[in-house]
Amino acid sequence: MKKLWFGLAALLLVSPVACRGDKAKVEDTSGQENVAQTNVKQAQQDAEAALEKQLDALWNLQMKRSPRWATYEGIRDYDDKLSDLSPEAEERYLQQVEAIAKEAEAIDPAALSPMSRDTRAMILMSAKNKRALQVCHTEWWSVDGLGGPQVSYLMMPVFHSIRTEKDLQNLEARYRLTGEQIDQTIANLTEGKKKGYTAVRVNVERAIAQLDALLARPVEEDPMLRIRPAKEGDSFDTTSLQAAVKDVVRPALKRYRDFLKAEILPVARDKVGISELPDGDKCYAARMQNHIGEGYTAKQLHQAGLDELEVLGKGMVEVGSELGLKSPERKEVIDWVKNNPDHYAPDAPTLVKLNEEAVARAEAAMPEYFGILPKTPVVVRELEPHRAPDAPAAYYNPPPSAEGDRPGIYYVNSYEPSTRPLFNLEALAFHEAIPGHHLQIAIAKELPDVHIWRRNVGQTAFVEGWALYAEVLAGEMNLYSSPLSEFGMYNYQAWRAARLVVDTGIHTMGWTRQQAIDFMTEHTALPENEIANEVDRYIAWPGQALSYMVGRLEIMRLREEAKARMGDKFSLSEFHDVVLGRGAVPLSLLRQNVTRWSEQKLEESPETAQ
Repeated sequence: MKKLWFGLAALLLVSPVACRGDKAKVEDTSGQENVAQTNVKQAQQDAEAALEKQLDALWNLQMKRSPRWATYEGIRDYDDKLSDLSPEAEERYLQQVEAIAKEAEAIDPAALSPMSRDTRAMILMSAKNKRALQVCHTEWWSVDGLGGPQVSYLMMPVFHSIRTEKDLQNLEARYRLTGEQIDQTIANLTEGKKKGYTAVRVNVERAIAQLDALLARPVEEDPMLRIRPAKEGDSFDTTSLQAAVKDVVRPALKRYRDFLKAEILPVARDKVGISELPDGDKCYAARMQNHIGEGYTAKQLHQAGLDELEVLGKGMVEVGSELGLKSPERKEVIDWVKNNPDHYAPDAPTLVKLNEEAVARAEAAMPEYFGILPKTPVVVRELEPHRAPDAPAAYYNPPPSAEGDRPGIYYVNSYEPSTRPLFNLEALAFHEAIPGHHLQIAIAKELPDVHIWRRNVGQTAFVEGWALYAEVLAGEMNLYSSPLSEFGMYNYQAWRAARLVVDTGIHTMGWTRQQAIDFMTEHTALPENEIANEVDRYIAWPGQALSYMVGRLEIMRLREEAKARMGDKFSLSEFHDVVLGRGAVPLSLLRQNVTRWSEQKLEESPETAQ
């Protein structure tokens, strides 16, 4: 494959260099040495046991706090519960998390294994970030067209597999709690309104439209009645479930809809940035820290996005030449690719089939580039019609941790297939499935002798950064089937680079929604409807979109640094195993892990040091 055009200089952060001193001489006093070794071993066992105790407490606390997450992970103890959304419940939860973190902090990290040291650090970071995020008071202003109750409630039956009548009864009990939860949501938004926190108009309007569409359906066609029997061929009587939807869920959603229209929409803000809210700048900083870690500024990331777009534009131009364009400019290539009707899916079956072929091709190539491979399969599925209009082009749902009845699922959105670009298809498949999200997440969930908490948490920048890196890696693996698909790779990289510019622009520089849409339109070949949905996502979830490119740049930087340092001792397969073999760690810990690996390899063969 031709040269890949990607920048690395924009976010070059200096990694701390580990210092190695001379090893002290050990006296030949075997008795004392044996006692010392015994004491050290006992201290290690005690430390590991203490950490395990805190992990158990933290995992159980989080499952109890987030019953729907528990169900998703296959933990069925809270199937009849919903989260308490009251401010009092949230504060109790935070105090409990902090108490656990305090206990973990008291454990001597030197007595822990490298994996456990990372885990201890992640517990402390998680508690710190959760507390810092309280400055946002998200519950006071968030009206979300992507994850609000009118969307998230429809997912309840998708992951609540029905094995027995008891499972169905639990689902009904959960449905009957939606009224209380909706009332808590209304109370939170009412309090926010009193304190000067307002929702964004476009998000409120979208939520109302979604609620109107859902409530207009006959009850018997409600998506919440589409249960998922665990065993194919099983059938269950859903009469009671339908009654719960009719008597509780729908009245609650209508109450929410009427409240949004009467109370929230009239005061909704047209200025979309989080900076418009009280302590908005502090909130954005806290969200940045949560998603990507410390050491970055909005101004730095904004410029990094602009710099990366310039580099990626050169790649687009080169592909344009391969596609037959004479002396093309970046915008010319984008317009030519984007405006050719042959570059879009002719129908839904073709769209699904091409995705299946791309994933299969990637799966076949994995052993050459990875030593660790997941046991859990990934399947390609067409997204259900009732979820498709407001859903992204595709997304991945991981397998559960405790219940092995579901593979990793790569959902493909075939809604209006003529608007789905074929040129983006392969990059998207490699991002979401193999070698992207499925590979990384399934490996994390299958880590041996690692606590379930550790297997299921991680920094957004690592998770999304890996998936974006996977798109680039796929090019190095020659997985793209045509120059048009190679353009899709550059287009998707440009999309994530543009996110750095747009997200920081919206939330720290006063950008309007239309300004963000125009920038994305100019610098990417994304369809217009997808761009609008994307921008609304950045508005609703400040800071999350930064994680993709920040993570990719850091992974690539660490790879290039290790390669330059290790010379012919460097192995790409080993590097990948080091990156993936400890789960989705924060980038700061990833730097330490890669440095430790490279040092160990050089110590084995010091003559290879650069």
